[in-house]
Amino acid sequence: SLCGRQDLAGNLPLLTSYKLEELNDLTTDLSIRQEDIEMEQLNNNNCETSRSTHEIVNVPSDCCPIIISKQFSCCSKCIPRLIVKQWLYIRHLSYCLVEHRYFELFIIFMILISCTTLALEDIHTREDPLFSKVLLIFDKIFTIVFTFELIIKWFAYGIRDYFKTGWNRLDFFIVFISIFGNLLDWFDIANIPAFKSMRTLRALRPLRILSRFEAIKIVVDALFGAIPAIFNVLLVCPIFWLIFSIMGVQLFG
Repeated sequence: SLCGRQDLAGNLPLLTSYKLEELNDLTTDLSIRQEDIEMEQLNNNNCETSRSTHEIVNVPSDCCPIIISKQFSCCSKCIPRLIVKQWLYIRHLSYCLVEHRYFELFIIFMILISCTTLALEDIHTREDPLFSKVLLIFDKIFTIVFTFELIIKWFAYGIRDYFKTGWNRLDFFIVFISIFGNLLDWFDIANIPAFKSMRTLRALRPLRILSRFEAIKIVVDALFGAIPAIFNVLLVCPIFWLIFSIMGVQLFG
C-alpha cells in the first residue's frame, strides 16, 4: 500500500510556485493574447462586413441605355455618393425581391386570375353593368400589379439587360397593351372603332405564363429554332405534290 501511495503521488502534477513579478508577467501575457484574439475577431467581422457591402454593390453597373449614359455622363459627377449608395441598395433589394420564389409564385397566380377574368368576358357582359364593372376593376388591379412588377425588374436588372431577352420584351408589350387599354377607358375613348382592336390584344396575356416555366421556354425556343428547317421542308413538299398530281392526271385522268 505504501508503494501504491508513492506511485500515486508521483503521477500527480506538482503545483508550481511563482513570484509576484512572474504572476504579473503571466497575467500581462494572457491579457495580450486575449486582446489579440478580440482584434482578430474584429478584423474578421470587418472583412465580413466589407464583403457583404461589396455583395450589396454587386449589381448591374449601368441601368440606362447607352444613349442616355453618353448624353448625361457629366451629371454623374454632381450626384452625392450617399445617393449613389442608396440607389445601389434599392437595386439590390429589388433584385432580391424579383429573384424570390414567392414573388414569382404570386405573379403566376395573378396571371392565372387575370386569364380567368378575360375568359369570363363575352358579348352578354355589357348587359350586366355590375358584372362588367367588377371585371373592369379587376383588370385595373392586374394592370397595376404587372406594372409594378415591370418597374421592379427594371430596377433589379437594369433597362438594358431587361430588354436583351425576347421573353422580357414580350412581357413589356403585353403590359404596355394593358396600360394603354386602361388609359383609353380613363379618357372614355375605348369605344372608338380604331381603338377597339387594341383591347383584343389583351388575349396575349396568357403568353406570360410561358416565360415563367423553364421547361416550356425550352420547348418554345426549340420550336422557333426549328422554323427554318420546317420552312425548307415546306418548300420541298409542293414539288412532290406537283409530281404526284401530274402522274395522277396522266394515269387516271
